[in-house]
Amino acid sequence: MLRKRILWIDDEVEFFRAHIMFLEARGYSVQPVYSGNDGLAILRKNPNACDIVLLDEQMPGKDGLTTLKEIKEMLPDLPVVMVTKSEEEDLMERAIGKKIDGYLTKPVNPSQILMECKNLLQSHEILSDELKNSFVKSYTEIEAKLHGELSFKEWVKIYQQIVRRDLDTEGVDDENIRQRHCSQKNEINTKFSDFLMYNYPIWLKDETTEKPTLSTEIMQKYIIPEVNQSKKFALVVLDSIQLGQFVMIQRFLKKNFQNSGTYFYFSTLPTTLPHAYSSFFTGLLPKDFAKEKPDLWESLAVGANVFKEIAEYGFKRHKCKKTPLFFNILKDNLKASDIIPQIESAGEKSFPVIFADFLDLLQSSNKQSKFVKEVISSGKAFRGMTSVWFEKSELHKLLQIMSRENYTVAFTSSSGNVLCTTAAEYYGNASGYSNMRFRSGENIDADRRIGYHIINPSDYGLPIKNETTGVNILNGNYYFAPHATYRENTKQQLSIFERGGISLEEIIVPLAIMKPRNDDELEI
Repeated sequence: MLRKRILWIDDEVEFFRAHIMFLEARGYSVQPVYSGNDGLAILRKNPNACDIVLLDEQMPGKDGLTTLKEIKEMLPDLPVVMVTKSEEEDLMERAIGKKIDGYLTKPVNPSQILMECKNLLQSHEILSDELKNSFVKSYTEIEAKLHGELSFKEWVKIYQQIVRRDLDTEGVDDENIRQRHCSQKNEINTKFSDFLMYNYPIWLKDETTEKPTLSTEIMQKYIIPEVNQSKKFALVVLDSIQLGQFVMIQRFLKKNFQNSGTYFYFSTLPTTLPHAYSSFFTGLLPKDFAKEKPDLWESLAVGANVFKEIAEYGFKRHKCKKTPLFFNILKDNLKASDIIPQIESAGEKSFPVIFADFLDLLQSSNKQSKFVKEVISSGKAFRGMTSVWFEKSELHKLLQIMSRENYTVAFTSSSGNVLCTTAAEYYGNASGYSNMRFRSGENIDADRRIGYHIINPSDYGLPIKNETTGVNILNGNYYFAPHATYRENTKQQLSIFERGGISLEEIIVPLAIMKPRNDDELEI
């Protein structure tokens, strides 16, 4: 590895021979000079002569601040550390004003100089090495676990590890690590899908078996108690977001709320909007909701905007003591300033339910903008766009107001999403609800090597029209492409985020119960 080069400008630099030897023993090359003019002359002759400058403030002739100004005019990106005997605030402010990168006060010991140089020159390398070591440890741990039988709790922990790695590997410039990370994610999702398809019917039939909390249980277990106990409570369902997006949004919300608990539950199958949404709000499996409220089910399945009616029916069915005020903040293009007066005028016997389908928002934009289509074609970009959107969104503004108004907020989704990149061939026309990850009907089939063909949908809590109804559901990163255009799809692969199938990202859903921060607790 090449030595980092230090240009040390100090009229008393001969007194720092021990410091120079210390730095050189630790991989640095030090060139001492005795005046600002000498240092500037070296840099003018060779702008790449050094990687960092140590600059004395008090020197005869051209002083440190003047030398600093000329260095920055010539090489604005070259790091400069001021070394001075003075601790005067005015001097520090003037140095900062001239874009100083570091500041050390004499007497200075060699370790201080070393740490400052490492911080300015090697912080990215050190961080990258730490992340690589962390990745290897996580990768090895998960690989060992995948060879054994895993419980639903262990799958949740693995998902959390994978999301942390997703966020960490964004800062690692190592293609090998990224490829290994993606490869292991694919293996994890394949095994998780098999685990879910085997256990899901058992969880529905056998109440004595240990099982995860399902979305059908969330209302009674978490939401209704909070509604009845909290004087001011709001339920926010930002649908179709996965854990990585949830984490990004929580970073904004922690400024106004303190998280009193994050819980994980499993979405019902499939993770399409009609199935997951109706199960979350009503507490019914899709087949039971379709029987109990056939009109609402049919309307939802064909894309009608009946979200409010289903939510209201769900709270009535759960015998909620308060009346929900439903706001579809994105679909109805609502502003925070429109919503707050309605909540206030409704009084204490009601509570707001804020719904937004994030995936629908992006897919609508995707149809209109080539730029958006390109931006949302990777997980990193997708999370970045989530942050950009949420920070300026009316939903964020509304939650900030709710914090000031002392609201307790439950923040969740009914299912997540996954990046789909590979076509899966299907045959026949679906007669029931279908999307790019899920199909149902009487005469359907698909590539049996990919995903799952369910011949007994009722065992999975799914509605059927007759005994010949079948279901195709995809796992991994696949999306359905019709037989007629399959070859074309394999040549021009999509990159689109979708829901409806089986993956950790779609199935495992976070729920945060957030309490407002007091004025003296607010983060600045």
